[in-house]
Amino acid sequence: MPILRKCAIVATALVALSACSPEEVAQVPDPIILTMDATGHFCNMTILDHPGPKAQAFIKGSDVPFWFTSARDAIAFSMLPESARMVSVIYVTDMATVPEWEDTSKGKWIKAETAWYVIDSKRTGGMGAAEAVPFGDETSARKFAADFGGKVVIYKDVPRSYVLDANQTSSLEAKANSHAT
Repeated sequence: MPILRKCAIVATALVALSACSPEEVAQVPDPIILTMDATGHFCNMTILDHPGPKAQAFIKGSDVPFWFTSARDAIAFSMLPESARMVSVIYVTDMATVPEWEDTSKGKWIKAETAWYVIDSKRTGGMGAAEAVPFGDETSARKFAADFGGKVVIYKDVPRSYVLDANQTSSLEAKANSHAT
């Protein structure tokens, strides 16, 4: 092989490698099995004591997750200035893989950024607040929205105000009360 061609191949490989940031080259941890030992990052309560979807977030360089009693809390964690740059990957419960809302312990974990979410539904998350209900496919998300109301969005379109607004719980209660009358 001519020397010029060898140099071109090496140069192309080096350019390709240099285009990757260290975070892209590093492996992200796999999701961890949910056990009774998992406690919520924000609430310090046992995750399995709460209904609805759960989440686990890994920060760069760590293989121990932060646990969340709701997918919405993990999305909020990823938006906070002190943690946004540190997040390596977030996994959420694929609610299409769990038979009941009350027990999601055997649910499949999916990457949060690839999930479809139902927001503004009648279902509340682990702490009784509004939830961003994750699904691994759009069809399951749309069926859930048809059954429980809400809007289907992808991760990047979950509104900051929806996950960071403390008034979501009170607006959810008001919505439920208006439907009851």
